[in-house]
Amino acid sequence: MNHWAILHADARRIPLADETVQCVVTSPPYFGLRQYSGVEPSVWGGQAECEHEWGESVCGRAFSGGDGATSGLMGTVQAQLKGTDQRHDGGQSAFCQRCGAWRGMLGLEPTVELFIAHLVEVFRDVRRVLRSDGVCWIVIADSYASGGLGGASEKSRLHGGQGVGPNEKIKQGPIASRPAPPGLKPKDLCLVPARLALALQADGWWIRSDIIWAKGVSFCETYSGSV
Repeated sequence: MNHWAILHADARRIPLADETVQCVVTSPPYFGLRQYSGVEPSVWGGQAECEHEWGESVCGRAFSGGDGATSGLMGTVQAQLKGTDQRHDGGQSAFCQRCGAWRGMLGLEPTVELFIAHLVEVFRDVRRVLRSDGVCWIVIADSYASGGLGGASEKSRLHGGQGVGPNEKIKQGPIASRPAPPGLKPKDLCLVPARLALALQADGWWIRSDIIWAKGVSFCETYSGSV
């Protein structure tokens, strides 16, 4: 007789006993490419006992889809079905002025480094429930840095600004031009899969295989300027 269950929980606190899972197959949100409807922002890092005072909303960077990414926040259904690269406004998030915690959606962090740090946190609990002879498969796509348009007020910054209450929505700022993330140029590949693999390896995981996403048929990519 087969026994199965669907568990709905925070991936950072998986409701399973230690070393009980044989195989994990998962696809985290791709960096800067998707915003899931009906999902409330989560609080990451900082101090659990802190009465958070959220600063001015921070706008994420603009990104376009890399290999394996077929949908975007602003994409139309037709474009998603065709698999064309999409771009979105980066999403809104905020930092606590007291403890430095970040509130937002996984995948919409303002920097690649913060996104990778959050994934490492998630996979620490995955490793807890994974058996010593278990295996974990991660499907992760890459993103291109693209200094495009998005919402952020002129006063937005990582820390500081006018605080908002814990039950208030993060403010949507006016449309403004934004540069690519620090260390990346517009049209740069962010190398998310490589960064994640190295970070997980440093955190104690064994990287046994790197399998590429090989698309036999795909649409041409259009760029302006030199590449």
